[in-house]
Amino acid sequence: MAAALVPTSALAQTFPYVVSEVSRPFSPLSGGTAVTFSGGTDDGGGLVPLGFTFSYFGNSYTHVNVGVNGIMTFAAACDVATPCSQGSCNTVGVCEETFLATGGFTYPSTFVPNAFVAPFWEDLILNGSATVLSGTVGTAPNRELVVEWRDVPLFNSSTSPSDATFQVRLQEGSNVITISYGSFTSGTDAGSWFGIIGTESPGGQVGLTSRTCSTTSNCRSTDLVSLENTAIEIILPDGAELTGEATGPTGGGTGDPLDFSLTVRNVGVATTTVGFESRVYLSDDATIEATDTLLGTLTFPALATGMVRVRGSPMPPVAGAGMLPSVRSEPMR
Repeated sequence: MAAALVPTSALAQTFPYVVSEVSRPFSPLSGGTAVTFSGGTDDGGGLVPLGFTFSYFGNSYTHVNVGVNGIMTFAAACDVATPCSQGSCNTVGVCEETFLATGGFTYPSTFVPNAFVAPFWEDLILNGSATVLSGTVGTAPNRELVVEWRDVPLFNSSTSPSDATFQVRLQEGSNVITISYGSFTSGTDAGSWFGIIGTESPGGQVGLTSRTCSTTSNCRSTDLVSLENTAIEIILPDGAELTGEATGPTGGGTGDPLDFSLTVRNVGVATTTVGFESRVYLSDDATIEATDTLLGTLTFPALATGMVRVRGSPMPPVAGAGMLPSVRSEPMR
């Protein structure tokens, strides 16, 4: 699991989103409608209705602006008294952006656009078989808006261009954002892909991403390759939510004790109902199996929201080259 990159701020503490990468087969949008880009198929944007209301950083949205360049912004409500900070107020009372510039900006940033979701914010174009589709699937109250960039290449790319497929899913009710990745077809311009992967808050104070490359706008085609059949989930917990970070030895000889610690944080909005135990095993991979050796158990109390606890101790000496500590956590009974 990859942790969210969230700076310390009142906004981040009020909305403690959790970001993780999970292995999941890519599911192409079946059917869908081609997004109409009034600003053109290079840097254009198109307004898409969700079909339901979605909450993001405490704001409610009914529409998104979808950009050719691998970015989507939440369309704020507007009227004469509440003008748009980005885009213009249209006839349905939301801020419409017909132009969404290319990537390469500092992330996060107060410069517009803000309130965005970016599977890969780069200078892309629609030509040949490339398309951007949208569709609301499922039935109330569990619908999803799906926006899919399919086989999109770089602008002004080579005669044998690379192309990428990815999508954003917004879930009704749970307000979960899922960024899913399909295939990346490598061409002669694969080394020219530089972009941002992640989301940004309204106002641009907070960036949420599982990829540190986003902070320098330096995510590459190699990231898209590694993300194939992977989903980035961005979730605002409605209860307790624990994240952990294990620190183990970096070396040692046979028979040496293993110094090991586990830091656990409750980033949710409620206290855990019970304490829990984390069992430390010695394994030759990241999967705990029946044949792995149990080294010891670390015990944690119930944790209030925002609370951090660190537990650790020397583990007994063990033998086995190429082994590493792995952790399994379970509620206390």
